[in-house]
Amino acid sequence: MLSYSYSKRTSPSQESIMAPDTHPWLVRPDLPVYDENGDYTRLDKGSLYFMPSGYVSGPNPVALLNRKAKYESDQFMGNVYVDIELLRNLKFHSDFTLASYNYDNSYFSPSYLQEIWVGSPYYAQLTTNNSKYVSTSINFRLDYNYHTGKHLFGAMAGYGADRSRSTGGTNMYQGFPNDDNLDNVGSAQSVLMYSDYVAKSGLNSVYGRLSYDYDSRYLLEVSMRADASSKFGPGNQWGVFPAVSTGWVINREAFMEKASWIDNLKMRLSWGQTGSTNVSDFSFRQFYTSSQYGESSSVKLQDLSIGKRQMK
Repeated sequence: MLSYSYSKRTSPSQESIMAPDTHPWLVRPDLPVYDENGDYTRLDKGSLYFMPSGYVSGPNPVALLNRKAKYESDQFMGNVYVDIELLRNLKFHSDFTLASYNYDNSYFSPSYLQEIWVGSPYYAQLTTNNSKYVSTSINFRLDYNYHTGKHLFGAMAGYGADRSRSTGGTNMYQGFPNDDNLDNVGSAQSVLMYSDYVAKSGLNSVYGRLSYDYDSRYLLEVSMRADASSKFGPGNQWGVFPAVSTGWVINREAFMEKASWIDNLKMRLSWGQTGSTNVSDFSFRQFYTSSQYGESSSVKLQDLSIGKRQMK
């Protein structure tokens, strides 16, 4: 199975980040959109900062429509599998899954849309975001079944490995020669902020099951799986989870033959242990705080590579 999708769109505005005082229904209706010079009328925002009137001004809602937002994303998912009968009653199964998601967006705000404080310079700003997520999963499994008389024996053993990698970053630039055309990264005068991140995780699994079925009435099953996750600390990455269950299909007993109105009546008793890897990376480090800025990204990469080596 293969699946691919691609999306690209542009938007003149981002309503979600508009300051409350610039929502169209909150702006004074007697203020014109343009002043006598043909420029956009600006709103007095001094009261928001407890400043004198005219000390701080911001754009009106119509001017905000000149913001440029671009969004681009693609997604790929693929799965292949193979089933082979190695010997009589012995089957081999293997499957591989790949998922990839990429997202990019940019947001440009012209200089005349910035808040202007008296005596302070103002510049056009550009913000870019990108993220990429890739995950892979591979499994190998052997299944064996043997039937003789009223006895059915079954055995299964398998191995699985999951890997995921996330990368991305956010950059902010300011100062552009022209608000209408020269609005790309290469035209920026300075960088306000840059950040990036890399996150990796892995999970190795070994699992098995033994089952016994007598005359489709009495059932017994014992299973075990062991998982190792890179999200846990060194020396504590493996977890073993056993389980056992018994079953009795009551409606197959002779004393239930006259109860034709019952299709299936089964009693089951089971016990087992489970685990979860739904925790954040480096949560085992009590005083560790990850960051997307500065040199923290390199520290994060180094620590993850250590965890990855232990997973091999």
